[in-house]
Amino acid sequence: MTITVDPSGNGNFSTIQSAIDSVPSNNAYWITIYVKAGRYREKVTIPNDKPYITLQGEGQDNTFVEWNDHDSIARSATFSTMANNVVVKHISFRNSYNNPKNGNPIVAAVAAMVSGDKSYFLNVGFYGLQDTLWDDQGRHYYNICTIEGAVDFIFGTGQSLYEECTISVIGAALAPGVPGYITAQGRTNPNDGNGFVFKNCQVSGNGTTYLGRPWRSYARVLFYKTSMSQIVQPSGWEPWNFAGHEDQLTFAEYENSGPGSDTSKRVKWTKKLSLETVNAMASLSFVDNDGWLKDLALFFYENVEPFVERVITDFDLVSIRTSPISNSSVKFKCEECLKSIREWCSQRGAWCRHLQTHTPLLEVHAPPLVPHASICLLKVEEVDVTVMYTPPTSDREN
Repeated sequence: MTITVDPSGNGNFSTIQSAIDSVPSNNAYWITIYVKAGRYREKVTIPNDKPYITLQGEGQDNTFVEWNDHDSIARSATFSTMANNVVVKHISFRNSYNNPKNGNPIVAAVAAMVSGDKSYFLNVGFYGLQDTLWDDQGRHYYNICTIEGAVDFIFGTGQSLYEECTISVIGAALAPGVPGYITAQGRTNPNDGNGFVFKNCQVSGNGTTYLGRPWRSYARVLFYKTSMSQIVQPSGWEPWNFAGHEDQLTFAEYENSGPGSDTSKRVKWTKKLSLETVNAMASLSFVDNDGWLKDLALFFYENVEPFVERVITDFDLVSIRTSPISNSSVKFKCEECLKSIREWCSQRGAWCRHLQTHTPLLEVHAPPLVPHASICLLKVEEVDVTVMYTPPTSDREN
């Protein structure tokens, strides 16, 4: 079922919240709320009794939800989602009290609060200055998202994987010489599973920033294979209210790149995690140990909507032809690769169909008689291509 929101009056509703309100309590079936491009001046809440909602805009740069509440993190969020099983994509949320920069005093002003379990965000923007994204609790996967702010702008106790996200620091909005903080993670117990993992992300912007400081006593954050510009403070991290208890904190970095990734002047209490621990945290299983993301992939596939299950970088066309990638995906970033993949799929008996949606999408199906390609999906967004493919035995052996 799809509900359309169009402020011009050509949809089912003219506001996002009225569309959400129309979903029955304790809903048990996926409902898509399709939001036409535009700027929506409203606060939006998905309550905890309305799971299985997909909120889909017409592009991160074209569909904005804005409000300007402030002071209290509990009441200021422009967008709040408290239900389990929620998918949000191709839309942006802004708290405009301090973003863009204006004459207002800098205070907590939340753009989004995420409190439900099993929440997936694809190509979503979060814009604020202080406390932009309240990653409150539950398991969350953020893919190709943009989070912008300056002070503790990704905070909370969520168990979350941020993959290929842009971490946009606007530290120049602070007073001269005042650094910002990207994360303020809130783990309270060494046995808690929550934490923030930034995988293949990009940290850039203006001013200067620390990678994070602890909101609670056992905070856990890992930056993994992430590009960091020169805006990162050489010491990297601060203990905030937990000076003297740094041994309880898990702030770690692994194989990052860029001038801000130099660890030679980092604080001495950063954690050196074992390779096993690093791999476990950087894996999709960190947020998907029971297969909920895979279930989402199967559902959306059956409903003729491509879904990116996972992205593995640094593969080229040759490796996808010869490597057993099984139920995984590989991203290509040029039109030449896209052309090659189309030809390659065509040679293997797959057929392609263009879907007329807000962004260019190409879905590739294989006939039932080609079982090795029966889960082949191709997704195109701008010039990014993602392929899910299980190679035949002959390819694996060659």
